[in-house]
Amino acid sequence: MESHKTTQSATQANTATTELVTQTNMANTESNTQANMATSSTAPANAAAPHNPTPCHICARMRARRPAHVAVLMGRWAGEVVEGKHAHLETQGPVRDCILCARKYCEEHKGKDEGVCEINHQTYWDNHKRRVPEGTIFSSLWHLEGYKRIKQLEADGEL
Repeated sequence: MESHKTTQSATQANTATTELVTQTNMANTESNTQANMATSSTAPANAAAPHNPTPCHICARMRARRPAHVAVLMGRWAGEVVEGKHAHLETQGPVRDCILCARKYCEEHKGKDEGVCEINHQTYWDNHKRRVPEGTIFSSLWHLEGYKRIKQLEADGEL
């Protein structure tokens, strides 16, 4: 009987020790996880700025563009995926909406006029004017100002 009590108390002691070790390991794991999260959230001071998740429409087009010699050799109908000649190009810095075509552009691809991207808006307007709602794409700043003037005259009841 005495040996049974000794075995039972030894088993209880082992169970208590195992539970203590398990709790300690869980606490260590939790503290390590919190330490890793704190370390990973603080970036080094000399790290490069991450690319902008909202891409400039020109950067995105340049990334997908095929090199000219590949496009000529393969033709437009080929289904093969060819990495663009600017596949490394990523949008850096802030992105703004173009006031003529309502698409996003970066500082590298800004046009001569303020608030306008560098694409040929006349061609874009010719190709897309029937596909988008009226008043969202303009061929030039003159076209945009005329649209605003007409809307103002309509609001004033003069037109």
